Amino acid sequence: MTGLTIAAGISTIILAIVATTGGILAYKNINVLREHHRRNTFLSLMNDLSSESARKSRKIIHMCMEPDANSQYPTEIPTNRIWSLMPWGIGEQIGTVGVTNAIEETVSCLDRVGFFLLRGDTKLKDEAPVQIWTITSEMWERLGAYVKYQQQAHYTWGKYFEELFNEGLKRDAIP
Repeated sequence: MTGLTIAAGISTIILAIVATTGGILAYKNINVLREHHRRNTFLSLMNDLSSESARKSRKIIHMCMEPDANSQYPTEIPTNRIWSLMPWGIGEQIGTVGVTNAIEETVSCLDRVGFFLLRGDTKLKDEAPVQIWTITSEMWERLGAYVKYQQQAHYTWGKYFEELFNEGLKRDAIP
């Protein structure tokens, strides 16, 4: 009977070693998968921010909206009073609808970025590329007052964009 007990003990030890090794490998694989997911999230966010459409929208906003974070909430998007100042007749081509679309696309994009960075994996915001904070700052300077105005009627409009800007200020990531 002792031979059987020794064999059972040895097989139990071998089983424990195999199970422990499997657990360690699974843990390492989970960490690798998390890191891969984090990188894919950053890549997706950066693709959103650097898409041709997003860049064009930000360019329209730079041309049409003055940076004025301390202003009263504007009640409307800039109208034809500034179109004549824009080069090559771009103002007439864009029009108020074009500016509205650019604002909505930019706020929506930065809302997505804010949601993923602030509500996702905590390491995401710690490792966020500088471009995200720079773009957020530049756009908030131009759109912050308008976002606040729109939030009076639509509380959640641009909320994550606003939170992203505030997080950047807390981290001194925004100049």
